[in-house]
Amino acid sequence: MPHNFIPNPPNCTRHPWRNIQSLSWRSVALASPHLWARLHVGFSDAYRSPKTPKQLENNMLESEEEVQNRLSKASQTLELRCHGVEDWLARSASCPLSLSIYYNRQPSRSNERTTEPSFEYWDLTHRLFTTIISSSERWRTIELKMPFGMLLKFDAMIQKSSIVLPALRSLKTQVTYIAEGLNNWSGTMTLFSASNLQQLSLAYRYPSSFLTATQLNSYAARGQHITHLNWHFPLPVIHAFNLLRSLGNLVYCQIRFDSAEPTTALRNSGNVFNTPAVLPHLLAFFIDDFCDDRHLVTDFYSSIEAPKLNGFNIGKMKAGKLIMKVCYRPPFLHFF
Repeated sequence: MPHNFIPNPPNCTRHPWRNIQSLSWRSVALASPHLWARLHVGFSDAYRSPKTPKQLENNMLESEEEVQNRLSKASQTLELRCHGVEDWLARSASCPLSLSIYYNRQPSRSNERTTEPSFEYWDLTHRLFTTIISSSERWRTIELKMPFGMLLKFDAMIQKSSIVLPALRSLKTQVTYIAEGLNNWSGTMTLFSASNLQQLSLAYRYPSSFLTATQLNSYAARGQHITHLNWHFPLPVIHAFNLLRSLGNLVYCQIRFDSAEPTTALRNSGNVFNTPAVLPHLLAFFIDDFCDDRHLVTDFYSSIEAPKLNGFNIGKMKAGKLIMKVCYRPPFLHFF
């Protein structure tokens, strides 16, 4: 299929002017790369599952013929998806890109570990990722929703390509599942090290060591670029404070406190609140507060200097439920 292919409109003898209009719009579309600068890619690895939902419920095995038919259909579907993505990206010329990549598979009702991909047929998804990553120098914004293991593989492919993501300004990741073997993962991720990243959003769930073992030094090294932070999974108060202290140009911040905190000895040994978090540009601050250690939370608020703050919301959480939400008026941070 040629890169400039857009199907011709069907013959319409009753209303020939519609054909003329369609051809005109087709020419406009092909001559307008900005129309192709946004792309959503949904994909699934359901072809990897050895059973259908009905078979899982009835504990039935697939025949060899059923397996081959399923794999063949999945391969054909993903082949077409790759061609479509290639054509779309080609039409966008050199425009900065906004991409969203969603893994669409639903969790199984089986007790088997089927939600994290096995990568037995990784070559199919690998080709799709290769096609997407071929345009990574033009990524302006990207949103990823997938299991953590798949996110690691996607990131490893970016790292292998040696592309530094120079245009990336906004990154949102949503981790839908973490395999048991990845709960204590430690390492670095190329996506989070993009040198010009300004807006960062992390949603759903991540390994407990995600920040402490891998990312804090990376944030500190380029923290002056980040202006918007949305941290949607629980973070210990001390780690949240260390993170904010490294992001001096924040304008908007939303974080969530974890209920589990480090030991008192660890807290005191680091003298973590001796040096304030100076946030001279912070305008809006939103906190979901799960922490029951009010002394620790008080130390957190009293160690933040944000002279321009004009929006400050706190949602008090207990047992996963919102029990109180307070919106303070200026002056802020004098109540704690």
